[in-house]
Parts: sequence; C-alpha cells; structure tokens
Amino acid sequence: MVKVLIIGATGYIGGATAAALRKNNHRVYGLARTADKAKALAQNEIIPIEGSVDESDSYAKEIEKHAIDVIIDIAGPPSTTQKLLADLAPVAEARNKKFSHGPSNKIGFIYCGGMWVHGSSVDPVSDLELVGTDRATTNPPELVAWRPALEDTILSKTDLFDSIVVRPALVYGGISPIWGLPWGPIAAGLSSNASSVTIPVDAEAIASLIHVDDVATGFVAAVENLPILSKTYPVFDLSTSFEPVALINQLAARALGYKGKLEYHVPDGPDGLFPRAFGTTLNSSGSRLTALTGWRPTKLSMLSEVDIYAQAWLAANN
Repeated sequence: MVKVLIIGATGYIGGATAAALRKNNHRVYGLARTADKAKALAQNEIIPIEGSVDESDSYAKEIEKHAIDVIIDIAGPPSTTQKLLADLAPVAEARNKKFSHGPSNKIGFIYCGGMWVHGSSVDPVSDLELVGTDRATTNPPELVAWRPALEDTILSKTDLFDSIVVRPALVYGGISPIWGLPWGPIAAGLSSNASSVTIPVDAEAIASLIHVDDVATGFVAAVENLPILSKTYPVFDLSTSFEPVALINQLAARALGYKGKLEYHVPDGPDGLFPRAFGTTLNSSGSRLTALTGWRPTKLSMLSEVDIYAQAWLAANN
C-alpha cells in the first residue's frame, strides 16, 4: 500500500488515476480547492486535503502529517508545479535528514507531461530522445514550448525526490474534453443542420493516442515501481496507437448523425496555438514502461470504437 497525493484529483485524468489506485488498494489523497470538491473526493474513497497550491503552502503540512509517499502532479500550469516543488522542498529535506542513516525514504514525485514535447514526426520517436534542445530533431509546438525546461527542473531535484515524468499521448475516452476541439463544430453543425462545418485541426495529422483508463493504469505502474523507474532514464511516453485524426472525425460525425461536409482550417496567430498542438503528428509508444513494469494497456485503438467515444463526449457536453 502506497500513500499517494494527486494534485488534480478532481480532473479528467486525475479522477481516473485516483480510481485506478484505489482499485489496487492504495491510500489516495486529493487536493481540493472547495468543500464541494472535497465532498466529491470523499464519496469516491479519496481522502480530501483542502487547499490550493496557488494560494497557500498549508497543504505541505498535511503531506508531512499523513506521511505521503508519492505525489502525482496533474494540475497543468507550470507556475503551479514550480510552487509545488518549492513548497515541498522543506518537507523533503526534513524527511531525507530523518532517514539519513537508514533506508532512503525520498518523496516520490511524478509529473504528468505530454507527448507533444516531441514535436511532429511521422518516423517513430522514443522517450529516450532529447526534447526542446538544439540536438532535438523536431521542436515542440509553441503551446507547450515551456515544458522541456520544466521537465529538466523536475528531474534535477534528485537530491530531494525520486522524480519521473510521464507523458500521455492525446487522451480519449469518457467525457474526452480535449476532443471538443474537432467534435464541437460537428455537434454545432448537427444542431443547425449546416451543410458543412470547419474543424480547426490539421487534416493530415496522425496522432499518438491513449485511452484515459490506460493512462490511469500507467500511473499506477509508475507509483508501484517508482524506485526502479527513477533510477533509469526517468521519462516515459504513454501511447497505444497511431491513427489519422481526419478519419477519427469522419467516423465520429457519422456516429453523431452529422451528414454534412467536414472541412479543415487551422487559425493563424494566438487562436491557432491549441489547434496547432492538437494537430501534432507523432508516432511513439509506451514500450519502455511495459518492459520495466509489465504495464499492459487494454484499449488499443480509438478508431475501433469511436462511435462509443463520440456518443460519450456528446452526452457529457450537451
């Protein structure tokens, strides 16, 4: 049994990860900004810690009080992660000093990044490759250009933490919030009976994909094998398939009942930051995590059941 605190436990990936950890009998804590969110966590067997990384460092005392073993940061903004690391430093230093004459008891720190840091590549890429440097073969899209530096900061804290970075591919399944970018226009076109809709994504994009449930079990594998993983090259891509985005959208439109034409145009300027990132063509896998931990994803194709995923997205957003 591992005591795990999830920053972002009330979110899409965080909620799925919390449930998967509980299924494996781990003791799971979640940071909650409000009493309502704390109540929602408690109802799902997640022990709430009320507070916010952005607003206070009071949660750090709770981490010390409950002797949390591993923290998973799925919050998102780089400023939140930077403050989180700063707030945790005194706790980690005290714990490491306490156990300086015995077995290591470093706090584990798992950061949820994303595979867009690789940039676009039809050729296979590996999580062993450098990203965001002059030696990288491709550059990350502007939206996540800050992420390689943050990953470096996290991984430089080996004196304080057992740290790794987990990079899920483009996530789908359940409410699929990110898929509102291409599927929102389709749903709007269906409602207005439009003869065509414009989707703000690169029509030629081929995405690395992963179901949210497989992301969650990937994090479980990372938690349960953290001492080993942190001693290897501590960056792990999570992906299960490599599929054309336009074909996914075509089948989603059919499932939603839209019969009009799908057209594609990526906006220029700031409005195109997210669409350009979404259209990252990337061919990678989760093979290293599988080899080191035995992680076995179960949903290996979005295309095979895109009708279910599109209907689930529609039910969650209408």
